[in-house]
Amino acid sequence: MNRQWCGWVMALSLGLGCATTPPPVDSALPEPEAAPIVADVEIGLLSVEEVHAAVRDGAFLVDARGPESFSLGHIPGAVNIPCRSELDYSKLPDDRSRLVIFYCGGPRCSASHKAALRAMELGHERVAEFKGGYPAWTGAYGAAAE
Repeated sequence: MNRQWCGWVMALSLGLGCATTPPPVDSALPEPEAAPIVADVEIGLLSVEEVHAAVRDGAFLVDARGPESFSLGHIPGAVNIPCRSELDYSKLPDDRSRLVIFYCGGPRCSASHKAALRAMELGHERVAEFKGGYPAWTGAYGAAAE
C-alpha cells in the first residue's frame, strides 16, 4: 500500500510540474525586437597557392612572428610585424582597402590570427590569414631568398 501511495504522489507532483499552459497572448502588444546577432569576426583563410597569387597581384604580406624567427627565414616580400608589438602596426599600408595577409609559424601558431584581428581593429577592410605559414611556404616553394 505504501508503495502504491508513493507512486500516486510522484505522478501527481510530476503532473503538476509539467502541466503548464502558456499565458494568453495579447495581440495589442508589439512583438519584442530580436536582439542582433553578433558573430565573431571572420578572417579569410588562404592556401599557399592563393597567397602566392595574391602577393604577385599586390597584396601586403605580414610575418607576425618575432624578429628572431623572421631573421632565420621568411616569405619573400613579407614585412615583420610581431603580433605583440603595437608600434610596428604603423608599417601596415595606408590604403586600408588593400589586401593584407598575415602568417606565422604554421597551423598551431596563433600570432597571425591575433595580428589580423588587430589590423581589423585599426580599420583594415581586407584581411586574410595564411594558417600554413612559413612551413607550408617552404614546403611548396622552398626557402629561397628574395
